[in-house]
Amino acid sequence: RRVHGAPLMQRNTAKIILRIVSKEGQARVEVFPTDTVLRLKTLILEALHVPIAAQRLSRVCEGEDADFAQERRTIEQCRLSHGQQIFLSFEGSYAPPPPAPSPAAAGQGALRQVKMQWRLDEYLAYVAQNTIEVKGNQPAPCSELKVNRAAAASFSNYLMATNFEILRCGFLLGRFVGTTVEVDAVYEPPQAGTRGTLELLPDPNQTKVDALCHELGLARVGFIYSRAAREGLSPGEVLRAAAMQNQYGKMFSSIYVERVPGEQGGQPTLAFEPFQVSEQCMSMVADELLSLDPTAPDRIKVDTSKKEVVCEKKECRNIDPVMFQCTLRITTDHQTQWMTRFPIENRPDHPLSTEDLRIHLQQYRSEPFWRRLSDFHLLLFLVSFGLFDHQTDLPHIVNGIRHNDVGDYELLISSYAGLG
Repeated sequence: RRVHGAPLMQRNTAKIILRIVSKEGQARVEVFPTDTVLRLKTLILEALHVPIAAQRLSRVCEGEDADFAQERRTIEQCRLSHGQQIFLSFEGSYAPPPPAPSPAAAGQGALRQVKMQWRLDEYLAYVAQNTIEVKGNQPAPCSELKVNRAAAASFSNYLMATNFEILRCGFLLGRFVGTTVEVDAVYEPPQAGTRGTLELLPDPNQTKVDALCHELGLARVGFIYSRAAREGLSPGEVLRAAAMQNQYGKMFSSIYVERVPGEQGGQPTLAFEPFQVSEQCMSMVADELLSLDPTAPDRIKVDTSKKEVVCEKKECRNIDPVMFQCTLRITTDHQTQWMTRFPIENRPDHPLSTEDLRIHLQQYRSEPFWRRLSDFHLLLFLVSFGLFDHQTDLPHIVNGIRHNDVGDYELLISSYAGLG
């Protein structure tokens, strides 16, 4: 499914491939959109030997998504797409017997199976073809991340207001311009967070979000999330970033937000840390060479049964996540027509209502009506709350905003807000 410049998801009967990542390895499973979650878990059992009852599946975070807890739901209802990465967690160990070593690592016997006699140039070419040299300090695919200040502030202010008691995440919406990522808004999908866990919930408004992004010329260009303060990236953060860059494009960027204690008892501050992973990391994740390492939680496990992996001139079986991290320059001076002034959707302590619409329209009554509507979250409220249709009304409203005249929609919206 694409958000920008493409039609919305349509019913499909072709098989799709899902990438399953766990602490003991990875697997690809093929499913039909009409298959159930139970069928998916059965395929995972066959591939990774993890019992169905022990499986906990999640799209981007630890824990279990509510979608996967309902085993009668279909893959289509869970909104899973071809090539999407799913994280599998479980207690204990169910590792199968180790596979046979790769020809590159098996020594002379394996070489003779390929060819009985080798010239030096042939041998060097063969080793190069079957060896990956992990390189750190690689340039980021993206050169700069430009974020709208109001969008960033809305996300960070909520974290401070809740005293970082719950983890929170959102998708950065904007566009790719050359090697720069421009961010206009942050969409926070339905989620349930605690101090240590974050669970993404089914999004009943996903089709409407996609329609709104299409009308505004926005796409998913990044992912922002809060976390407890710690040094560096975890293996899970690196693998998730690589999976998202593979899914949305190499320019897709991530930002983690954490609270940094103040010096000498001073007020804590917020740190916005943008990053990407290298294209080499993206390629290794796509080839299913990297996974979580249960024996070394701070390192990334390498599957050496497929290729030899060399890091800092030595053969390695796990890698420090820092080897794949790419730093980004970030600014918060990006200007956008689509403001962030309306209350944010899906926050547990503030369910939206038409009263929020009335307050917003009155608060900015000195502005032209079309400008008061120039807010991503307000437009999403109009269609998600059922006031207007995302297919018939939304294109006319957005077109009216662009031409500084929303016509009869001014009267209709004012009436819904109790101002008519």
